[in-house]
Amino acid sequence: MPVSVQILLEKNPREVHLHFLGICGIAMGQMAIELQRLGYRVTGSDDQSDPPMSLMLAAAGIDVDSSGENRRNCDMLVIGRGHSLVDTGVSFVSLPELVSAFTQQAAQRVAVAGTKGKTTTTSMLTWMAHFAGLQPDYLIGGVPGNFPSGLHLNRSPLAILEGDEYASSPTDLTPKFVHYRPTAAVLTNIHPDHLELYPEFDSYEELFVSMLANLPNNGFAVVSGDASSNCIKAIAASSAPVTTVGWEETSTSRLTDYAADNDGTRFTFLGHAFHLSLLGKANVLDAALAIAAAHHLGIEPKISAKALRDFLPVQERLQHVGTPGGVRLFVDSNVHPASLQTAVEALRERHPTGRLLCLIQPQTPGPGDGYVQRTLPQALEQASHVLVAPPANQLEDCDPPFSCEQLIADLTSLNITSAYRATRKTLVAWVVENIHAGDTILIAVHAPSRALLVREITAAIEP
Repeated sequence: MPVSVQILLEKNPREVHLHFLGICGIAMGQMAIELQRLGYRVTGSDDQSDPPMSLMLAAAGIDVDSSGENRRNCDMLVIGRGHSLVDTGVSFVSLPELVSAFTQQAAQRVAVAGTKGKTTTTSMLTWMAHFAGLQPDYLIGGVPGNFPSGLHLNRSPLAILEGDEYASSPTDLTPKFVHYRPTAAVLTNIHPDHLELYPEFDSYEELFVSMLANLPNNGFAVVSGDASSNCIKAIAASSAPVTTVGWEETSTSRLTDYAADNDGTRFTFLGHAFHLSLLGKANVLDAALAIAAAHHLGIEPKISAKALRDFLPVQERLQHVGTPGGVRLFVDSNVHPASLQTAVEALRERHPTGRLLCLIQPQTPGPGDGYVQRTLPQALEQASHVLVAPPANQLEDCDPPFSCEQLIADLTSLNITSAYRATRKTLVAWVVENIHAGDTILIAVHAPSRALLVREITAAIEP
């Protein structure tokens, strides 16, 4: 970065032109919208302009094109993790560096990290803090239901930041959350992920171990204490006091009295009864982590309970998008096997007797031991039908390569009706042939196919 972003930010915002490469990413787009709100001139380019961010950028009036011609004479480029940078002589900054520049004045910086659940947990904790009147700055890596955007910067003394562990940019392989220099952390779980960067689990786990080890001793860490969350090494490494949260007796703060009903879920935690509109035990554990973190921030559990009654889910996180022809249609943007498993379990708990059809696109695996191939059948074992789409952008050096044929064979051995279809047209046709009123469909594929499949399946089965 040839010029310090801090020097640039000391200028009058109206004199600064920032251009975002890959602006239609959720976090990138939300930062662009927020900086425009703060008075900066903002443009962007992206060769994949997909909803929901493309619609949000259009509504904000931000100039977006695919060629990048609109970046001429910009003062600084904002780069994402997947965009190569050609030397144009223009200063550049990664998104996490930019977030850091706007939030380092906050006395408390809470990073919410983990393989799955961090977006929902960040959204819940932010909503609790907002409900309690703390007016936090925040970064949520999704489109939240309770706020107009997933990013807000107002020089608050409290910043709640979703801590993505992926590389910050093509030129900076540092995990994003390192740039935030958190004073406190919430850790949801650790499962193998980003295998193209971390083919060995130990190297991936070490990211979170290091995060907790570098916390100040006057901070705090709230961590899932259940054995299945794989957080034992991170807990042991923490420099800050740790509160463990979970269902098991080993946790210092334990969840009890779980029940699911037509309105969501109910549970007891920290001596208070809570109701949550979201489905499944995984979402309840995320809520408990947020409640415990909020308690550290001075928010009483009874206030958090009131906030959760009005909590709205993040878009495309096990989101119910309609009931065309009597078929319940859900979407989920997270295709990691561990996330798929919690989504399937939640839907099966909510609809124990109906048929559950999962339309999935396997997560692109990287080099490693076949983790995705090995764990997907177990993740889907409570489904009655599974329809498999081709993996997106499978890496050439994936060894062993992912096999849809093997996945179908493994699912068949579990007595799950399954099929592979290579095109969106044939995927929709298979759904139409096999679905009945009263069934539930989970669509867990990559954008932009997700929105298109919802639209086409809805049109095909509506009476």
